[in-house]
Amino acid sequence: MVTLEDNEDITSESYGRACDIGATLRRIYSALPRGEPERLAINDTVTPPEQWRHCSNEPVHTEESQERIFSSSYDFVNRLRWNEVFTGYSLANVLNGNQNGGWTDQIARDFTDQELDDVPDWSVLAYPRLIEGLPDDLVCRPPARFGEVGWLVWTVASSIEIQSPIRRDCVLCTNLASLICCAA
Repeated sequence: MVTLEDNEDITSESYGRACDIGATLRRIYSALPRGEPERLAINDTVTPPEQWRHCSNEPVHTEESQERIFSSSYDFVNRLRWNEVFTGYSLANVLNGNQNGGWTDQIARDFTDQELDDVPDWSVLAYPRLIEGLPDDLVCRPPARFGEVGWLVWTVASSIEIQSPIRRDCVLCTNLASLICCAA
């Protein structure tokens, strides 16, 4: 298991680059058209950020949450993945035994009870199956930085064994890359 204590701290140079990216994102976000609560904003195809919602119908992005990201402290950026939800999956779920249900839970149905009893989480079973045959550059292998947590899983990339913290949203990201690869 990779926990926050296992994460390597970012350098001050990396933090400076992150602040520059944050300033750029602030300009982009500020330039986005604002939509009416019930309408799509751009050509009836793009949903503006203020309309993105969690399952509980709470807004995903608010001016306050955006500002928190754009003007972040070193500590916030150093644990960015822990502090924010990027894929709809809170990393706190990893350390609380996934007590908060999520939209990825249905994938666990692909495994028998016996298989699930032998691992800490179904993502440990799904990930190796999913990456089999995928090109290395399409496999989601997060480093132990920015607050990444998960179960250590060994994979092979370009004939080199790599150990990465894996969890449910890594399976999702790799699954999406796999679907795009198959469709191309």
